[in-house]
Order: sequence, then C-alpha cells, then structure tokens
Amino acid sequence: MSLVIDRVGKWLGGVCVLDNVSMRVPDGGLIGLIGPNGAGKSTLFAVVSGFEAPESGTVQFADRPLTGLAPQARARFGLMRTFQVPRPFGKLTVVENMMAAAPSRKGETVWAAFFGGAAARREQDEIRAHAEEVITFLGLGAVRDNRASDLSGGQLKLLELGRVLMASPKMILLDEPFAGVNPVLQEDISERIRDLNARGIGFLIVEHNLAALSRLVGRLYALDRGRILAEGTPAEVLAEPAVRAAYTGDAP
Repeated sequence: MSLVIDRVGKWLGGVCVLDNVSMRVPDGGLIGLIGPNGAGKSTLFAVVSGFEAPESGTVQFADRPLTGLAPQARARFGLMRTFQVPRPFGKLTVVENMMAAAPSRKGETVWAAFFGGAAARREQDEIRAHAEEVITFLGLGAVRDNRASDLSGGQLKLLELGRVLMASPKMILLDEPFAGVNPVLQEDISERIRDLNARGIGFLIVEHNLAALSRLVGRLYALDRGRILAEGTPAEVLAEPAVRAAYTGDAP
C-alpha cells in the first residue's frame, strides 16, 4: 500500500510552509525525511495524517484519495502516525495503555457492558493477548506493569510505537523515534522497525539524528522551507550542497 503525496501546499499565518511538496513511499517502503527546524516536516505529517487540511495538492494511500478524511478514518485504512512527544495515559500501566489503543472494542459500549457477557470478555482476552505479544516484541516485558509516567524516554518511544501496532497498521508515519533516547535503545528501536518493515509495514520517518536514520533507511527526502531539496540514498542526499547549506545556514 503506497503513499503518494502530490504537489501539496499549505499556508499557516500567511506563511507558505509546504510549497508543492511531492513524495512517494512505496508499499513496504522504509523512507526517511530530514530537514532543519522549521522546514515543514511536522506540518507535512499533520496534512498526511489528517490533522491539517492542505490548500492544494492531494494525498493518496493504497490508491485511495484521502481528501476530507479525518485521522480516525485514515487510521482505519492502515495509515497511522506517532508523535514527537509521546502521548500515553500517564496513570495507566504499559499493558493498559496498549489495550486502550486497540480499535473497535465492542466491550466499550453500554449494551455490551450489560449484555455482552462471554463475548465481551472473550474480546477483552483477545486484546490482552495481542497487547502481551506487542509488549514482548518491543522488549517491554520488564516494565509491563509500570505506569507510563515512570518510563524512560526510550521506553516511552517504544510504548508509542506499540500503541500504533495495536491497530495493525499498514504504514506508519514515525515522528522522531530517537529523540531523547540513549544509543543502546536507539539500536533496539531500529531493530524493531526493521523487523516490522520485513513483515510488510511501510515507514516514513522524520528524524534529526542523521547518522541513526541513515543507517536505518534506504532512501531519504530532504525538506527545507517547505520545499523538497533532494531525494536519493542517504549518502547522495547528505552530500547535496543545498542540503548541507540548509543545516549550516550558508549559501550552497
């Protein structure tokens, strides 16, 4: 299921933050998006995931136009995102956070609460089993009963990824998975992403840690001032004079 961003434009407060941005993440792709602060990366994620509407251009996922669809509808099609600052329920445990992220739970309805009986309990058992599988996969077993508010930065990033995995995504927009994470956990997160990608889940990853991202992805897009500067392998993109100038502030 490919993601196609075609000539997307977006203005905020009279400023053009996305200027005819076109990108493509192929089915099962593992793509990085880089750029200095203020380049437009977060706005692009907001547009693609449905939290912002573009002024121009289109976004398609799995050959389906996404114009006008809310984030929840896009998620039901398998296109999901994480956030730069994780947003778990701080007072809930890791396993409770995972279970809370599971979609379409019949046991949440008033009818099911009173009359669902064995069927509702069976669904809850299935959700808990899925949560335990995700926790094991992410290596969070030792903290499964800890409150989210007690987790380290790296553990919070893994929990954020796990909550998305509870909804069986086809493609994930991953926002700075290595920010505030120690090098050991960075590699753990990278390995989990590689494993998921090998299972067919596509990724578009925004990240400021260029070294870690370059080791992970096969292709990069570079964005600055709302425009795509370069596309190619990490080595090709990082060698581009315009990309280097965007980070240093010098003329190319």
